[in-house]
Order: sequence, then structure tokens, then C-alpha cells
Amino acid sequence: MIGESLTQTLVRICVSGEEAPDLLKSSPVKGAILRRLKLLASLIPVWVLVSPLFLMLIVKGEPWFIP
Repeated sequence: MIGESLTQTLVRICVSGEEAPDLLKSSPVKGAILRRLKLLASLIPVWVLVSPLFLMLIVKGEPWFIP
């Protein structure tokens, strides 16, 4: 739940919160690649924050989903 809301907020900021869209359009990188890189930049912090929880669940042998 925390990872989902954090991911949504970071993606919204990274993808739609551009301060200089004309500067990004003039860059030598294509728009699709820029979009993918921005999405990756917003997902990496969430993966880093949530991965210890998953590692702890794997080590303890706990179920990931509540039945």
C-alpha cells in the first residue's frame, strides 16, 4: 500500500511535472526513451525502499499474500 502510493506520486511528478518541456524536446534523445528513463527514475527509489520487506518475507518463509 505504501509502495503503491509512493510510486504513483513519484511517477506523476517525474512524468508530468516537467519544468522545461521545450528543453527536453530539443535534447538528442527520443521522447519514448526519455519517458522510459523518467519512469525508471521514479521506480528505483521505491524498489530500494520496499525490497528489504520482500527479502525479509523470503528469509522468514512468510506468505506474501494474506489468504
